[in-house]
Amino acid sequence: MELIAELGSVRSRGELLEKASMLLGVFDYIDVPDSPLGKPSIHSLTAALILSEALNANVIAHVRVVDYNKLALDSMMKTVRLSRIKRLVLLRGDPPVGSTVVGDYSVEGAMARARKLIPGVEVGLLLSLRKSFEEIMERVRLSPDFMLVLNLSIDRVGLLEAVAGEARRRGIRLYPYIILETERNRDILARVSQPKIRGLRELEELVSSIEGLVEGVLLSCPQDYGRLVEAASRVERG
Repeated sequence: MELIAELGSVRSRGELLEKASMLLGVFDYIDVPDSPLGKPSIHSLTAALILSEALNANVIAHVRVVDYNKLALDSMMKTVRLSRIKRLVLLRGDPPVGSTVVGDYSVEGAMARARKLIPGVEVGLLLSLRKSFEEIMERVRLSPDFMLVLNLSIDRVGLLEAVAGEARRRGIRLYPYIILETERNRDILARVSQPKIRGLRELEELVSSIEGLVEGVLLSCPQDYGRLVEAASRVERG
């Protein structure tokens, strides 16, 4: 069971390195989202470059396709080619607040371009279990290297099992995104529509129910890195 930690928003390079250092040795990869909810935050690719160079960390960078024209996206990918980054998630992205949407690339087109420009980098996509089964399978048929699975809950494990069979046939690795709610982040997560886990026992039960279906999990616990590290110790690595 591979463990991936989501790195939340930071305000300085020092804070970035400090928080990432807490996760090294506990998690296999650090995942850096890019402008969640379409609001400004640390640039995912820049943060990934810093972490991979300064800490030799395994990092997953995100790219919001709606923010890039063809020139910018190609330049970004050529930058990745020079880096130690080996995993890249392509997503359409939420509409940018107070800005414009760029329509040069679809996610599918961006993935095809990435495979041409950065063939050594694993390219991933997002997969929401709230979509219809046909929409989910249409996404799986794009055959990315891996997928971050959103909106998993205990009542959707059966759906995940159906998806996992086709994903396995296509060589796609699945990593469900699991959000941990604590006293420190409850107010923030109230604005997030995805399912949340409330308590480590509930986490253990969910992870146990998907064992054998996925290659790992992506854990997120905004503003509570202590609980994030503790949660990692409760996941059976297999």
